Amino acid sequence: LGFNPVMEPYVIVEEDGSLSGFLIEIYEKLQEILGIEVKIEIEYWPKMIEKAGNRVVDGLLGAAAPLARSLGMPQTKPFFNTFITVFTRQDNPISVNELEDLKGLTIAYLKGDSFTPLMLEAIREKCTIIEADNTLNSFTLVQEGKADVALGRNQDTYFLKKYVISNIKPIFTFLDRPVAAGAAIRADWPELVGILNKGIDALGEDRIKNILAKWIELPASKKTFTLTEQEK
Repeated sequence: LGFNPVMEPYVIVEEDGSLSGFLIEIYEKLQEILGIEVKIEIEYWPKMIEKAGNRVVDGLLGAAAPLARSLGMPQTKPFFNTFITVFTRQDNPISVNELEDLKGLTIAYLKGDSFTPLMLEAIREKCTIIEADNTLNSFTLVQEGKADVALGRNQDTYFLKKYVISNIKPIFTFLDRPVAAGAAIRADWPELVGILNKGIDALGEDRIKNILAKWIELPASKKTFTLTEQEK
């Protein structure tokens, strides 16, 4: 199963090449529960998505539903949510409280992100879009004034702490639009989806949340969420 090396802290590639992070811990637990062995391959997202589509790898450790569907890959039960979050400079007076507030802005987001473009579709003609190679690049674009805001995920606050980026701050999180993600598996291996689902059930929501909370600050929200027809 593959994943992207620039989506810390879900997967973190250490200097010695070893892996850590939220998804690594989850799959370590699933291997213990299920008695299976999962080999993890790391590649930048566009290449990894290509590999998954061509079955060079057997699936993705985690993917949002639009990406999995575009690859024709069935998914396990979702076992974590991410939330699209707006970041800008500390000295920027921009205020964002809804999607419409992004009109007229230059927006940077991670190349290969399958969900953010769908969310922006309604205002795409009224803003400027820049695709960044990684999260740090999107923050740099904001720091240099080449983008007004960066659209990332709530877990990207991890980068602000890790790299001591003091002049970038999160200003708004779309809590009503959580992006549910689970493993995406090659279509001719439906048995693996069922096996992983049994492991996810056995691991349990509370244990998964406890693992996630070790790596990121979880948004406090009990809002329900309905996908738009386009997002579905």
